[in-house]
Amino acid sequence: ESLIAHCHSRQLAGESWFSPSDFPDCDISMEALDNLQQRIELENIYPATDTQRELLYFNRINPDFQIDQNIIRFDGDFNPQVMAEAWQYAAQRYDVLRTGYIESRNGGRPLAFVCKQVVFAVTVEDWSTLAAEQLPAALQQRMLAERNSPMVIDRPGLMNVVVVRVSASQ
Repeated sequence: ESLIAHCHSRQLAGESWFSPSDFPDCDISMEALDNLQQRIELENIYPATDTQRELLYFNRINPDFQIDQNIIRFDGDFNPQVMAEAWQYAAQRYDVLRTGYIESRNGGRPLAFVCKQVVFAVTVEDWSTLAAEQLPAALQQRMLAERNSPMVIDRPGLMNVVVVRVSASQ
């Protein structure tokens, strides 16, 4: 009875303390699970899908593999704070935006873990002081720097959003 009370009090405090038996399809040690739970509030763990495994494998061989970058231009009134809030809402709604990856106990079969919450960072930069002819080179340099930053697969969310203001209306 005291064990149940202890577990219930930890749960009420917002702590997630699972054991490997809570994830029977996952080959995870108690030590690895404890390390994970000390860093994040865990919601679930499951074996990575074949597609996820393939992306992780090829990204280890070539860190540039399957890294997509998109540029979207907004003209007119734009509030980066609203965009940040929208991404945060999406992260809370969709598990995939709160998912990270760790190795299984025997290696070769990564595990996907889902955090209960993740702070989805949106970086806002003001380039309005740059001359128009400097913008393409600055954007290229910024994109290259972002692309060359290693993806830390055990730190969800695995996506970066950068908002660059180039003028009062863009």
